[in-house]
Amino acid sequence: MLSHILAFSPKDVRDTVDVCERIYHRLKDNKFKVYPDYFVAIGLLCLLDDDEDELVDDMIEMAMLLKGEKKYKWLGKGMNLLMASASSAVNLLIAMRIVQLWRQHLVYR
Repeated sequence: MLSHILAFSPKDVRDTVDVCERIYHRLKDNKFKVYPDYFVAIGLLCLLDDDEDELVDDMIEMAMLLKGEKKYKWLGKGMNLLMASASSAVNLLIAMRIVQLWRQHLVYR
């Protein structure tokens, strides 16, 4: 599934793979076991054209917050990581859309 997601990237394949590897190792360094089922989360972050370190930090922070919540505790860190990556992606896409709309507003003024 990771390769299908990365196929959407306009970047060079090697650069995209390097980003994936860096994200994977940062997660492992922070005691996250990233099973193949969760590679989708890494692919999603690779598609986002933003500071990867900040995205990973946000994702780790959100996964740890979810882990502390009673209703999400049973999911485990892996699933919380997946949920956090989706949330990070959505937040970034919303912010990008707001900027796009603001720029259009300035052009049409």
